[in-house]
Amino acid sequence: MMGVGNSGKSVADEFREYAEILLDRDSEFDGAPSGDPPLLASDYRRALYAVLALESELERTTTSPVSDGEVEAYRLGGAAMIDRIHIAIGEAWAPRRLAAREHRRHIGRPGRPEIIDEPDEGSQPMT
Repeated sequence: MMGVGNSGKSVADEFREYAEILLDRDSEFDGAPSGDPPLLASDYRRALYAVLALESELERTTTSPVSDGEVEAYRLGGAAMIDRIHIAIGEAWAPRRLAAREHRRHIGRPGRPEIIDEPDEGSQPMT
């Protein structure tokens, strides 16, 4: 079972929140640079390599007897989730997005209205 921190959140939730805060700060830095950036390119690379290195060898969280089918279903579920993570990274770096670099002004967390990932008015989208 995933541990729980002092706030009552799981350790994974605590790390996710921490990473989102850093990413938000780094996105804000792009808009108004002052001092040292919260994250460097090498920090992003290190984090992405760690995610891409994930494999589906998940630790069982129960001591109760389980069938071979349950073990396999658990393994396949973990593998599917890791595949989704790897696909999300690949989609974020899709050639169509990378080719449109000159049109991107500020990219951060999806869903934030001030973040733009589309061509400037009057320019042609790249596909």
